[in-house]
Amino acid sequence: MQYRVGWRVGKTIIAVALSMVYVVIFDREAILAPVNAVICMMPTRDESIVSAKTRLISTGIGGALAFAAIQLGSVMPKYPEIWYIAVLPAMVLLNMYLCNVLRLKQYITYSTIIILVIALNYNIRNYEPVSYTISRLVDTAVGAVIATLVNMFLPSSSNSE
Repeated sequence: MQYRVGWRVGKTIIAVALSMVYVVIFDREAILAPVNAVICMMPTRDESIVSAKTRLISTGIGGALAFAAIQLGSVMPKYPEIWYIAVLPAMVLLNMYLCNVLRLKQYITYSTIIILVIALNYNIRNYEPVSYTISRLVDTAVGAVIATLVNMFLPSSSNSE
């Protein structure tokens, strides 16, 4: 069985490389931008735009709930223990509930991931909550936008990949 590396693979590699350029130039954490570049690289330009939109909305929802969870931590005794056992799962539940009630089911998975990424990393690194949350939202958006732009400006292959 022979495998040919297709153009979508090449565009994904370019998007990841450009995301890493962003990470290096702006001294960012090297996770969200390249991961989102991979997630948002779809077979067509239109699909990449839809994927980026989904990622950005999901990130906004997850970021807001992660920020709320972080704020709760500032008033809770024994915060690290309670955080992992009660607050974080409660925020995940609230996220799922809100997305369902607001008919935003397509955002549940990614918004949940963002809650976990922001909240768990914030707790480890002890950053200021507003700037940390915004910073993670920006990194996610950069990866999504890079993938979308790469897919818009580089030609698509004529065959399915």
